Amino acid sequence: MSALGEQLQRIEAMRDALLDEVAAAPDATRRRRPSPDAWSALEVVEHLVLAERVVLGPSAQWRDRPSASRSLRDRVRYYMVRFVLQQRIKVSTPSPEMRPSGRVSFTKLREAWIAQQDALREFVLSLDAAGARRAIFHHPIAGPLTVRQALQLLEVHLRGHAAQVHRLLSDAE
Repeated sequence: MSALGEQLQRIEAMRDALLDEVAAAPDATRRRRPSPDAWSALEVVEHLVLAERVVLGPSAQWRDRPSASRSLRDRVRYYMVRFVLQQRIKVSTPSPEMRPSGRVSFTKLREAWIAQQDALREFVLSLDAAGARRAIFHHPIAGPLTVRQALQLLEVHLRGHAAQVHRLLSDAE
């Protein structure tokens, strides 16, 4: 299996474990906010779905989207964003479209996330090496992302928020 295929498997396994953990919690626990300005576990899941949607864009456009040029500034910003995510430094969302509303049901979030990642899997596994290096995705801060970079950010973003959800659900017990 390719490196991208292995990365997709890790992302999907983390997603499934997170969704199973949230599904096992009572609805009141999923929706409990530790403070008025903090997100609930359900809102974190919504944020993950929204963030992927913002960075990836509509799946129907992926194949035809032209590769963007990436400047040195974009490359530096990518590494900065990745560092912030890896270190779990608390920052505000880089786009209002990534902020959860808190009004979406867990069932709808689960369905949307799985469908979104199924489309991503199908697309990524159809790419050759040159296709994986195309900068067709876009992060609000990091700028244009190659397919490989987008998967790296999705994985590290998910890892950090999965730990956050685990704490939120554990603290509620």
